[in-house]
Amino acid sequence: MDGFFKDFFGVDDDNDPILRNRGCKFTDNVLNYLLYEWEIEVMDYPEEIKSKVMDEIDKGKEKGNVPNTAAQIAMSVIPI
Repeated sequence: MDGFFKDFFGVDDDNDPILRNRGCKFTDNVLNYLLYEWEIEVMDYPEEIKSKVMDEIDKGKEKGNVPNTAAQIAMSVIPI
């Protein structure tokens, strides 16, 4: 997923909440899990939702469980 961020942002773009965990393997894994298992593309949501997603990912790092973190995000953060 090295090129993931470069595809969506320029190298100098630091305004997006997703960038605050750039290069974090856990963050990458959760975002991939949301995309491939839940069919949720976090990048398509507004900044407010992305920020909440990143807050949940930060909380989930303590437990280190990618599927549970993704499920929490999908069920409580992403609007239906």
